[in-house]
Amino acid sequence: YHSRTFLFYAWREIPGFSTFGSYSATAGLPLITLDFKPQLAFFKRTDDTGEWFIADTGRDPYDDKETKRLYADTNASENSGTDRIQFGSNFIKVRGAHTSSDPNVGGTYVYSIFGEHPFAGATPAAAL
Repeated sequence: YHSRTFLFYAWREIPGFSTFGSYSATAGLPLITLDFKPQLAFFKRTDDTGEWFIADTGRDPYDDKETKRLYADTNASENSGTDRIQFGSNFIKVRGAHTSSDPNVGGTYVYSIFGEHPFAGATPAAAL
């Protein structure tokens, strides 16, 4: 396997800015409550194949439902969908079912969610 190239990101939770977790979509579509306003979310199915699904509010800030998605591990262009991820003031709601790589079709998923503002407190030190 010496010919393979790998990329590794290491993140940690920062209260008021980022969170990480998992859920089972076989038990119903989740509502992920947060202590911050979400802006960027990554989802990856762990019990089957599928792409890293990315949703955000930055590319279409006037729509609270993600309609454009990206895949981190393919060379596919931005793709359009409807009502798959809903961003709220303090939650993300996974909605609808489409393909096995999307975070709303039966299976187990991990997620990384990052907030709109980088600091939870009044100063950078307060966010740590």
